[in-house]
Amino acid sequence: MRQINDGGPLSSDPAGPFRRTAGPAAAACARRSAIPPRLHFHGAAGTVTGSCFLLETGRARVLVDCGLFQGAKSEKELNYRAFPFDPEALDAAILKHAHIDHSGLLPKLAKHGYRGPIHATAPTADLCSVMLPDSGYIQQFEVKQLNRRTALRGLVAAVVQRAIL
Repeated sequence: MRQINDGGPLSSDPAGPFRRTAGPAAAACARRSAIPPRLHFHGAAGTVTGSCFLLETGRARVLVDCGLFQGAKSEKELNYRAFPFDPEALDAAILKHAHIDHSGLLPKLAKHGYRGPIHATAPTADLCSVMLPDSGYIQQFEVKQLNRRTALRGLVAAVVQRAIL
């Protein structure tokens, strides 16, 4: 018989992996595990950029990566949409590595209310300390450019509309 970290006894079950056999902790675990884990793909599905997966279990909501979409204009525009989940409701985030398409939207995640831990290796955290501020600067620059172009288009559209009327 093996023990798990909360002290609940485990036994070998021919129908599957180890399962709890007794005690109040076992009953609580059975209730939590009655909810099947769900994995939601919010990026890097249909594209190779913007890695972002949400794992929901009966115990926690864990975000795996929070990456920036890169490439064509239609892909970059995905960076400005609202998150398809509530950042405040996350329990933890895991960063697989420092590439911007895996980490680039972490500052946005924090800005929108995420306050939990971000688990990463030390080298990944070191790289992110350099890459994320640089990425943020580039994103701010791109938004300013987009706003200027949008304002100019609005001005041009107004001039054209006045010329037509």
